[in-house]
Amino acid sequence: MARPSTRRPGLSGALSAVMHLDDYLIGVPDPSQDGPDSRRHVANRFIILAVLGLAISNIIAAIETVVMIQLVMTGGELSVSGMIADSNLPVLIVAVVAALAVGGALSVYLLYPQLTWFVKAVPATPAQRRSIQLMPLQQAGSALLTWAVGAIVYIPIGLGGSAVEFVVFGSAFLMAGTSAGCLSYLFVERMSRPLVAIALRDGVLGRAILGVRERLLAVWIVFCAIPLFGIIAINVGRLAGWLPDNRMLIDTPTVVLAIFCLLGGIRATVLVSRSITDPLREIRTGMEQLQAGQVHPVLDVYDSSELGILQQGFNDMVAGLAEREQIRELFERHVGDGVARLALEQGAGFHGENAFVGVLFVDIQGSTKLAEREKPETVATLLNSFFAIVAEVVDRHDGFINKFEGDAALAIFGAPSAVDDPAGAALAAARDLYAELETLRPLRFSIGVSAGTVFAGNIGAVTRYEYTVVGDAVNESARLSEAAKSVRSHVLASGAAMDASEDESSQWNSIGSLVLRGRAVPTKLYTIATDAADPSWWSLKSLVGTAIKIPGMMLGVREQR
Repeated sequence: MARPSTRRPGLSGALSAVMHLDDYLIGVPDPSQDGPDSRRHVANRFIILAVLGLAISNIIAAIETVVMIQLVMTGGELSVSGMIADSNLPVLIVAVVAALAVGGALSVYLLYPQLTWFVKAVPATPAQRRSIQLMPLQQAGSALLTWAVGAIVYIPIGLGGSAVEFVVFGSAFLMAGTSAGCLSYLFVERMSRPLVAIALRDGVLGRAILGVRERLLAVWIVFCAIPLFGIIAINVGRLAGWLPDNRMLIDTPTVVLAIFCLLGGIRATVLVSRSITDPLREIRTGMEQLQAGQVHPVLDVYDSSELGILQQGFNDMVAGLAEREQIRELFERHVGDGVARLALEQGAGFHGENAFVGVLFVDIQGSTKLAEREKPETVATLLNSFFAIVAEVVDRHDGFINKFEGDAALAIFGAPSAVDDPAGAALAAARDLYAELETLRPLRFSIGVSAGTVFAGNIGAVTRYEYTVVGDAVNESARLSEAAKSVRSHVLASGAAMDASEDESSQWNSIGSLVLRGRAVPTKLYTIATDAADPSWWSLKSLVGTAIKIPGMMLGVREQR
């Protein structure tokens, strides 16, 4: 029982090591550490892998070609001495050297500009991006040219001159070159991912180049079309008398050709499947990260096919989501999360409703003189400190800051989000503000609290409107804030607010009534209980004088002082 459990981790570890090695071989430089040194390392790695890969592909194609020619021309017999004796070695050596020289020179000529650009770490031009994307096709063409040169040198000189030899060797070279070209295409497509990924950082993949269809077509040509064509050609040649009949118990040439096809198909299938599954796996991983809400993943776009467009589309989607979240966050900061949520739910339009709310108006005293005396940046710093405290306290009591008015703030409790006790929430917030704004001394402030039914909704024009509240309670809270300047606590609440909240009644004491400007009946005044014990802390005469000076408040907007 212990032996299988021991082997599984070993196999799993081996597969993991292969995956890590594969990721290392085709890894894209980290954008945060991208530079000439990093790119030079990637370029050297690419050169080594490309040379090895192309050499191995051509060697395998050469071995398969020689073996198949020997089997076809001898009726199924295969011997190393026979292959050496039948071949013209001097001509074969010259053909190989000429083919490698021409093909190698062409490969270097095609790769040199791309690697030079890559190492310089400069943005790619559109022409460079396209040339880098076409690297697999260019190397496939180079492999075809290599075999074409070998055929041109060897067939006319190294053979005996019979038509059958010309046809057999010509067909063999053609199929071998096609096979080597397709394998080179698949191999270089995988090895060139780092270069393509970095090139496409500077641009957009407008359309698919060398798509999935082309890759599948390459596999079909190498491991389906060419072997089947070879089998057909062998049988036609035997029927016509051009080739000797099979002398073995089994049809050796077709069996060996099938074996080559099976073994080669594994190589090609791995390359093609990885070229398709790797981008899809990365997209799936990115989707999982996105759904988890942890990050906004950005994928390297290294595929020039439809999969690359899918990678780029994923990045565009992620960028759009990030931008939307940023806009939503900014929107919430400007208008409040409750208003933002309501706007998203209801959409554009003049939406609104009547609601019973608590209203708190807080104002800085002497702000005009403060602006005259201090530098603008000093005033801005003080205002930010003041509003930070106001925002924190209002948010703590589930309120909504309807607007900042230069040196004042209007807070609403009960709209756009409902609360259980709007008036109580406003009164409790006023008491907390009274305590916490003391830290800003000698800055002085005044607070007015009221409650009542108001219209809460969008006000303005079709092209530009804002969420606000309209009603007598808003005006009353602003006038109470002015009157509170004559109270030592600088906090006044109306009788309407007190009557609407039983929980706060014990925390406030009545100090009489006053007819505020614009109102027909007196307004009951309440202040924080700690101040009511000392009558010298408030003066009815001062309250009356202050009330006469109170400017009108319309729609929650104060007159300029």
